[in-house]
Amino acid sequence: MTITIAIIAGTYKPERCGVAHYTACLRDALKKHGIQSVVLTTHAAATEVNDKSVRGVVQDWRFADLMSLVQAVHATKADILHIQHAAGTYGFERAIFLLPLLLKATGYRQPIVTTVHEYGWWEWQPKAIPPQLIE
Repeated sequence: MTITIAIIAGTYKPERCGVAHYTACLRDALKKHGIQSVVLTTHAAATEVNDKSVRGVVQDWRFADLMSLVQAVHATKADILHIQHAAGTYGFERAIFLLPLLLKATGYRQPIVTTVHEYGWWEWQPKAIPPQLIE
């Protein structure tokens, strides 16, 4: 039985992005162990890479794009979902945080793993909530 991991990446330009480079190295290491992977990213990022396992499934990372991403994750039929979370690669859009919730609400039951890059240097606080209500 072959294991497949779907990897969500904000961008996929390994020669220009540290997170994408990390993802490419991870994919190479997994392949050596017989584990297949597919990258789900933006249409623009996928067209820059000559790799059929890198799929453009969203235009951008806004809320309006999430259902396309949810559908793409389901379509992979992957055994595990791995989200490469680096705020900058998602254009600092916060909608990606809703992905696990939307997946679960649509019947997704596979394990979800998240690698957090760039942790702690950007502010998460929603713009609509005054700071005094959060503290």
